[in-house]
Amino acid sequence: LRLPEKASRPSGQQQPPSGCLAATTWAGSSSAYGSRLAWNPGPMPSRLKGKARCGPSLGLACQALVATLCMHCWRCRKSNRRRIPAASVMSAAMEEGPRVGHASGEEDAPSWLSSDLLYVPDLLPQKSFEAVASEYRELRQSLVDEGPSLAAGRKSVIAPPGGAAADALGDASLALKLQGLAGLRGPLTLAVDFPVEFREYHPGVWMEWHSDVVLTEPPQLELIYTVENTSDSVTRWATSHLDVIHGKTKEVWTAPNSGLLVCAGGPVHMVLAASLGSRAIAKAVFLRGSSPLRMPSWDANLGLLRPL
Repeated sequence: LRLPEKASRPSGQQQPPSGCLAATTWAGSSSAYGSRLAWNPGPMPSRLKGKARCGPSLGLACQALVATLCMHCWRCRKSNRRRIPAASVMSAAMEEGPRVGHASGEEDAPSWLSSDLLYVPDLLPQKSFEAVASEYRELRQSLVDEGPSLAAGRKSVIAPPGGAAADALGDASLALKLQGLAGLRGPLTLAVDFPVEFREYHPGVWMEWHSDVVLTEPPQLELIYTVENTSDSVTRWATSHLDVIHGKTKEVWTAPNSGLLVCAGGPVHMVLAASLGSRAIAKAVFLRGSSPLRMPSWDANLGLLRPL
């Protein structure tokens, strides 16, 4: 699998806005890590022009801030944050080799599961993609605000069982494709008892940094399938919150008919707020192994979904 340097965008599509990440709400813990990050577009602050990397010239107060969240320094941010390389995400992961899996012993888990996301362009056949997009447009009027969540203001609706999205994402050929790309030795199947969910992001809606809740043993894989994307929003991820603090993140603009595969309990990730357009996705849960154990968190999260 090879990934382009930059996914193609609709004609006239703007690049993600330039600016810096600013903390808007602090967790109040000893780590002083910001629990919310907001995109603050605009020109480089004049007080930082010509400055070297974070140092005494920024002042003691600024040094304290930079020590905990080194994202105001444009030089640091520009040198550390990077888009996913042209080479396959999986090629680097496979070079590291497999590691011992979870307690279930079902499989050896590829090392990328704990540190990276797998981006797959052109995930579904064109006919299946069009069918899913058509179903989303039919259900769009049924979208409702999710309420309190990591993505305040996001709207969602459950895809009907037996519908286009459930059929396309539950196809055995797709599971085999993802299994091969992910380097999994054990089987991978769509969780039919955890419904596919359509989600829509409007300008100003973003998702906080988080790691997906582990619902099964071994941890489930969650597929974020992009149905439409006319926005300038990007998805960012990092191995840990510490890497986020130091600006060591990756990002990608997800093209329509592409998928992002992430392991629960693995890398932290977020969705940057768009300044224009919208982004629609279908989220599906895939189970690893022949007999995964559903944890109490499974029923708790299933109860949060809103029925159609």
